[in-house]
Amino acid sequence: MRTFFNIRSLWAAAVLAGMLVIAAPTVSAGDSCHAPCYYYKTITVYKTVKKPYRYSYTKYSQCGQRYTAWATGWKTVKVPVYKRVRVSH
Repeated sequence: MRTFFNIRSLWAAAVLAGMLVIAAPTVSAGDSCHAPCYYYKTITVYKTVKKPYRYSYTKYSQCGQRYTAWATGWKTVKVPVYKRVRVSH
């Protein structure tokens, strides 16, 4: 009876080892066979944006008194925008 349990456990270990040997190459072969033919690269693109700003200037009233007036101006600036593009080999 004791040899029966040893043979059964030995057989189960052999089946398990066989399954691992068969399954291991299929996982790694699937990963290495289908390598991507592209990669991603980060590039910088500049976008034109209008930004408001305030400035002061001097005005004169009808009586000749001077006073400070405020106005809003618009400045056009280039803002960097980072994009990831796909590059083929």
